[in-house]
Amino acid sequence: MSMASYNCPTCGTIVSSEKLGTAVHNHYVKELASVFLKKGHEVIQEGTFPRIPETMDIDWVNHLKQIKIEFRAQNWEKVARTWREPDIIVLQKPGKDQPKISAIVEVLGTAEDYRILTAKVLKIKEFVRPESIIVFDAIRYVDRFLSKSRKARLKKILDLKETPTTYAEIDEYYQQKLRKDFDIEFEIWNEDNLKEDF
Repeated sequence: MSMASYNCPTCGTIVSSEKLGTAVHNHYVKELASVFLKKGHEVIQEGTFPRIPETMDIDWVNHLKQIKIEFRAQNWEKVARTWREPDIIVLQKPGKDQPKISAIVEVLGTAEDYRILTAKVLKIKEFVRPESIIVFDAIRYVDRFLSKSRKARLKKILDLKETPTTYAEIDEYYQQKLRKDFDIEFEIWNEDNLKEDF
């Protein structure tokens, strides 16, 4: 397997790995955690929430199966059922009477099965109830995989009026769909948000 690399546009780090997608994911988990720490928050990476059950209501799973997707993860249903470890748990700044979860941040993978993302945000909303849910997508990385044929497939599968030019448009499609179908509100971040004083 050959070594591939990615130049992070926010911190300048060159990420190199034979499994670059995983390496980029892990890089942004650390970078996002660092940003929140610098803002004075307490941060937990890859923490498990025992209150999130390792099962999923069958009605949820059946609803997830109706979501239109272009990429299909072979083990999506198992991941959807058993997931309970958010990438980043952001606690309120110290000084409050009781620690409170300010945000849950989930970093998308290279090729995300959006049924898995839906299951994750559903569980976060239902069992954790943070002040905000943030989904981070490394657009400048994943857009390298948005070939002409994939653009055409996405346009057809998702019944889009225009051919997508970036995965940011696909993320927005799912954000609106999850808001409509599941009453879920979440923010979508990409590399540009790391450059801003949020």
